[in-house]
Amino acid sequence: MSGSRLVPGSALGSDAIGWIRSFLGDHPVHRLYFECALDALAQDVDNRFFLLDPDRRGLVQSIEFDRQVIATTVGALSPQDLAASVPEAAPGELHLEARHASALASYCATRIEEVDTLRYYLLEEGGSDTPDPCCRLLVNDDLGLVSAFFAAHYPRTIFSAWMLDEPFLGLFEDGELVAAGGTVCRHAGLGAANIGNFLTHPSRRGRSLARRLVGSLVATLRRQGIARFTLGVAESNRRAWRAYEAAGFRLLESRVQWSLAAP
Repeated sequence: MSGSRLVPGSALGSDAIGWIRSFLGDHPVHRLYFECALDALAQDVDNRFFLLDPDRRGLVQSIEFDRQVIATTVGALSPQDLAASVPEAAPGELHLEARHASALASYCATRIEEVDTLRYYLLEEGGSDTPDPCCRLLVNDDLGLVSAFFAAHYPRTIFSAWMLDEPFLGLFEDGELVAAGGTVCRHAGLGAANIGNFLTHPSRRGRSLARRLVGSLVATLRRQGIARFTLGVAESNRRAWRAYEAAGFRLLESRVQWSLAAP
């Protein structure tokens, strides 16, 4: 589990839920994460954890994947609150406001493996209306194929079987999977989706495959009532975020991103 002061979503009362919604407002990324956590609870998936600042000025949202924990900090948080956002027993990734990174630097120093800047992008207008004919939805029967693709070329990237429960696309050439990416989470009520994991076979880079894949996924989700799209990409991955900008995404905000080793 994440830091011991975090509580699972199932422990949030109606007052806390109402406050979190008010605090996050219409933020395209943070509000979507929260509403998707509530949707997951309705499906008996209780893998999100939260810390509310006692003075109701800040929030930590955390999610446990198969192999690591990812935590996001928002608002005014004390050093103790920030320390609680750090995974206690697992590798993790922190998405931090710059002031939070400064406060946590010494606390996490021995565990930080990689430092980057996470760029959040938003698309509300534009984008493709027609899926690329070389792209198709990946389903549960494709799990072995997709898992092998990630393991062979991007072993540090998280891929879990449940990701195929949402629209996840593969781009194929001559029957070979050469690029993949999909929906991280979506919420019908908000009409919004966070998308990501757009990865291209190393030998096929530089051919705009990621851009084609993004356009196809946007077109697919638009047909399902989604009108707002967000994604996060490391600033060091210049080729990727330039492709997203070319596809119509605009920069929403930037955060400090730390990859943490297990303690």
